[in-house]
Amino acid sequence: MVDRYRGSIAPIGPVPQKRYNRRVRATGSRRKHFRLLKKRLGVGMYATRPFNLRPHARRRCGAPVDRASVDPDFPRSVPLQFERKGECRPMYFSRATTFLLLLAVLLAGCSGLPSAARPEDKTIKIGLLPITDVIPIYVAQKEGYFQAEGVTVQIVPVSSAAERDTFLQTGQIDALLNDLPSTVLTNAGSNVKIKVVRQARAAYPDEPQFWILSSKDSGITTIDQLKGVEVGISENSVIEYLTMRLLELEGVDVGQIKFTNVPQIATRLQLLSEGKLKAATLPDPLASLAVLEGANVVLTDAAHTEVSQSVLDFREDVLKTRPNTVKAFLRAYDKAVAAINADPAKYQNVLLENTRVPEPLKDKYTLPRFPEKALPSAAQFQDVVDWALAKGLIKSALSYEQLVDPSFLSK
Repeated sequence: MVDRYRGSIAPIGPVPQKRYNRRVRATGSRRKHFRLLKKRLGVGMYATRPFNLRPHARRRCGAPVDRASVDPDFPRSVPLQFERKGECRPMYFSRATTFLLLLAVLLAGCSGLPSAARPEDKTIKIGLLPITDVIPIYVAQKEGYFQAEGVTVQIVPVSSAAERDTFLQTGQIDALLNDLPSTVLTNAGSNVKIKVVRQARAAYPDEPQFWILSSKDSGITTIDQLKGVEVGISENSVIEYLTMRLLELEGVDVGQIKFTNVPQIATRLQLLSEGKLKAATLPDPLASLAVLEGANVVLTDAAHTEVSQSVLDFREDVLKTRPNTVKAFLRAYDKAVAAINADPAKYQNVLLENTRVPEPLKDKYTLPRFPEKALPSAAQFQDVVDWALAKGLIKSALSYEQLVDPSFLSK
């Protein structure tokens, strides 16, 4: 339709009211007016030039507009239009397009189902240090216990606690072998929350885990002789916690002890062996190696087993979204622990292949007992929290419920 005022084809839509009324009067009625326009322009076709909106009705290219909302006399049967590159076209939907839209809505609704309605991921990635405490996981893998439970376990070897913690923070592992102080510090200072689901290792009266040793020629054989002596530890770790607690339980004023930070265990052992450190705290089996080389045993955690243990931690989000997978993992883990305790010699090769047992000890060091279906007590965790608060490592106390999930301890 030719616009007498602008010399171009005019669109269907809001136009100056005066011009619009003239067209209505010329055709006799609004309905006849639009029927005539459709006949001349073709159904669904509009002018190639954008219509001249009134100032309050202008819009950016590509934005939909309901013309009836800007012109009360415009019939609401005309569909919304889009203006693109100087064109105004109606928005029609074919049956196929409508079907696809409905399908997309249904699929979006399905994705919003609760996690319990979706299949769980049956894979667990666990970060393991090369220490004795992790052997039940290797045994469960070797004996096919994980496979029998329908769980795929990917073992991620780590060379240090720092590397393990980095993997945890970046989501590269779901679980880890840990200790109580590290569990507390991680939950207090990180966005990634973890919870204990098993006690992995514990000290027994005849099987210590950690030893306070003195160098061969130091002449130190009793606790009282440690006063004023430089003792090598790893600060803000389970080594420092154990050393302080063991000495305090023996009546020693730790303020009279000079602690020296030597984070690397191998370096601590070397300095002790060379006599550059008069005393140091070491875990087994490196402690056994030091004793074999002539170091003196001052104190071990066999005297106070309640302060010494390692634990199995899972990320809290994994426990919430994959509870059945975690339960299956722990069933396999518990089978492996029972198998080791029943016949430790059977798995001696697993120990030597996956841990750093020093060469001189390979024929002497054997697998210890492992706790069966156990968790740390509330008193044990509270003691660690108190220690961390006293040292200023955490700002506020953490509850037992924040750190331990007993629901995975099946009877």
